Amino acid sequence: MSRMSFENEMGKCRKIRKKDREDKECKEKKSECCKRGPRGRKGPPGPRGPEGPQGPQGPQGPQGPQGPPGPSADTDCDCCTETMKELIALLIMDEENAVDILTQDDNISNVNLDMIVKDYIVRYDETNYVPICQIVAIQVRTELPDLSSLPEPEESTGSCACCEDPVTSFFLDFEGTDTDFTVRTVGNQLQSFTNATVEDVFEGLILFERPGEGTPPTFISSCYIDGFSM
Repeated sequence: MSRMSFENEMGKCRKIRKKDREDKECKEKKSECCKRGPRGRKGPPGPRGPEGPQGPQGPQGPQGPQGPPGPSADTDCDCCTETMKELIALLIMDEENAVDILTQDDNISNVNLDMIVKDYIVRYDETNYVPICQIVAIQVRTELPDLSSLPEPEESTGSCACCEDPVTSFFLDFEGTDTDFTVRTVGNQLQSFTNATVEDVFEGLILFERPGEGTPPTFISSCYIDGFSM
């Protein structure tokens, strides 16, 4: 081998050894000679993994503000006395009215209603008074007024729901029919109230008609009906 060829071969070896040293140093030192290639494109998202277990329940939140008070329960004043009061107010509009007032303890015949005082007391014949809440029934001996303003039956609450409501609802089913009833009231002031048909039904108040000339139409409070038969 000639000297030149020998030197060429030695030069190649030195270059290879140098490159090997550089590669080794590059890997060990991670120097700038170890250049990272360009980042590839972002791949598509993988499939969604399974849902994990539910976490523990969080602490209870603070108590909220108190809500507004609910509606008060109905009382006998709402479902019976109010409607009787409205009927009396209509009757008073006719100054010549003549009625029988039946309470639990008395039968006040052929009087003139002339005024309501203290909201719930009716005056009759100018000097006599009776609490409206004590009136069991009223028999009207003069022409009936227009009754269209009296309240229609509605579902009640409180004490009205277990007494007035079912009685009113029962007679509402017979309104305008020819079904005859015998009706008993608290205090038994209505004597021999038989052959009565249901002419009209209002909230807590039943209008009965009976056959016979001069027999007055009778308004009976549902709250004071003690029993009835057909």
